[in-house]
Amino acid sequence: MQQSHHMLKSQIDTLYAKAHRLLYALDEDTCYADTLGTLRQQVTILVNTLIKQHSTNPEEEATLCLALLLGLIAINDNERKDTIITRTIKILPQLPPTTLKVQLLTYLHIETTDPAYAHQARLIATTCKDIPKSIQNDIMQVIG
Repeated sequence: MQQSHHMLKSQIDTLYAKAHRLLYALDEDTCYADTLGTLRQQVTILVNTLIKQHSTNPEEEATLCLALLLGLIAINDNERKDTIITRTIKILPQLPPTTLKVQLLTYLHIETTDPAYAHQARLIATTCKDIPKSIQNDIMQVIG
């Protein structure tokens, strides 16, 4: 069971990193079409592998939702993105005020344009001492 947990975490971390890289690849100086195509294919495979996974641990489930949400945004899969948004909304009340929760709230705000998510993210980001200043600044740039 521990190996399964470790493998799931590894896949979640890989999806998050690759999806983040794909989303922000256009900001890099060296952005090649074949590299983007390969990265998109890798993200798609990881999304397809992980989308059926669930965790009974709220934090791990939230981390999985964040990685999936980023992956689905990166590959522009709006149909499945709505499913993950619903799943994310269900897990939010179980999460303590952490960086992970702020990240989820921020992406929910971006994807749904619901100001309540921005308000909640802003509140946590500005009052929780555990949120790094760099994250607070990034969040404030995104949600205002």
